[in-house]
Amino acid sequence: MGTQSFDVSFCDKNVAWSSHSLRFVPGKADAVKCTDIKGGGSANSEEGASNYSKTVDRQRVPFSMECQLCTGVALFVLVSLHVLVMYDLAGMIISVYITVLTPLISVFYNVSQQAQVHLYALNLSAVVVMAVSVRYKRDFSFLFLVVLSGVQLHVLVDVLLCKRREDSRALSDPRTCVLICLLVVGNGVAAYFLWQRSRARDYSPPEHGLQALMLVLNACLYIHAHQHASH
Repeated sequence: MGTQSFDVSFCDKNVAWSSHSLRFVPGKADAVKCTDIKGGGSANSEEGASNYSKTVDRQRVPFSMECQLCTGVALFVLVSLHVLVMYDLAGMIISVYITVLTPLISVFYNVSQQAQVHLYALNLSAVVVMAVSVRYKRDFSFLFLVVLSGVQLHVLVDVLLCKRREDSRALSDPRTCVLICLLVVGNGVAAYFLWQRSRARDYSPPEHGLQALMLVLNACLYIHAHQHASH
């Protein structure tokens, strides 16, 4: 068998065979790229860097308050509909939503490293709660309040230590510390009450309403404490 030699030019994409020629006409974008590589590489790199910085700045645009409010209302309505339709699995529905939403918070919001650790702990606890609830056929969603109490205590201790070490004005309002302590006590009382009712087969709207209220209060106070710490 005879062999055929060929030459390849990557700029104009010519493939020249000894037996016959196949020419691929480069497009305008390829021609511009080849010209920039030969003569204007520095200008192209500067333009690419500026475009990249614009892209990064566009990605860092914070969500408006209206957007966050509409998203929160939509999630509340969606969770309420799921609980009303599948009220027997309310604890499992809460676990699923926490498992799905906690990683998304780290993606869409610029949270601190400490908040990422807390979100990971909450995500992991939701997976454990689902597994234990399926295994023992009981509602163990009250364990979320225990985990959230640990998170709140960690935030309180960390901020107080930071304030003492750096003599900063973080959490200068002592009412925030008092609210965290009261919320931890409330989490303990609610968790004990829900633990006693975890074996019950009947659906109790006040119980799940209490659990939802405590989850919302923990989220609001956590955000409030981080805002004070950032200032």
